[in-house]
Amino acid sequence: MSANQVAVWYFHATKRCTKCNTIEAFAKEALETLFAEQLANGTITWQTANMDDVWNADTVRRYGLVRSSLVLVDMRDGVEHDHTVLNRTWELTDDKETFLAFVESEVEMILDAWNEDDGDDEAEE
Repeated sequence: MSANQVAVWYFHATKRCTKCNTIEAFAKEALETLFAEQLANGTITWQTANMDDVWNADTVRRYGLVRSSLVLVDMRDGVEHDHTVLNRTWELTDDKETFLAFVESEVEMILDAWNEDDGDDEAEE
């Protein structure tokens, strides 16, 4: 497994609406179809978490979540380097193609950043 990882979290409330379920389904589909290899080798992980559960309270607060949210966490050597809350997913539940492309581009930005950072290390040597 890579030292770098994109942890994709879908935080949901106990009570879920149609949009909440759509965001989860579309996000999971985006990862399974567009990043199947990275899911299989552990470079990308998929998890869901109930944001109403008390043991998730610190994470929900740290990410500033106020509703069900898709969060990308850029992990480097087992430590969170950065995270992105994909609030725009709420606007895209009626347009699956655009939703999938949005998630793809956001994940790709993290993967591309790893390559850029690796290049910086080589340039410094």
